[in-house]
Amino acid sequence: MATILNEEILVRSQAVVARVVEGETLIFPVRDRVGGVASIYSLDSAASLIWKLLASPRTLTQLAVAFAQEFDVEQEMVRGDVADFLNEMMAVGMVELSASVMMAEAEGPWSSATADGKDLEAQLRKNSVVDDPHVFV
Repeated sequence: MATILNEEILVRSQAVVARVVEGETLIFPVRDRVGGVASIYSLDSAASLIWKLLASPRTLTQLAVAFAQEFDVEQEMVRGDVADFLNEMMAVGMVELSASVMMAEAEGPWSSATADGKDLEAQLRKNSVVDDPHVFV
């Protein structure tokens, strides 16, 4: 399981919908516009706070600070628990890295490619999963 870094920006996944029913946050995965009732997630009040905070993009640090303030505890005491919960949420597809962050990371290997095409072709070949150097996916 990947570990969330302090400053990675996290967002709610677009592949789930959430509803609050009698004070309990329920999260349903949505595939092809049909909810998967086999995997409905129920969040307690602590987890619901994190879900609520993720209504806008946040970092682990921001979430840990807000969580600590809400429950009147030291940030250092909850950071690990918040990170563990976020990793679990990512593993089941409820939370993901912000698309803008992922796009910036994806551009990284290509940033050194030159306009003449040779370096770009070498980068494509190097990063391609296709064995045939003339076919790029």
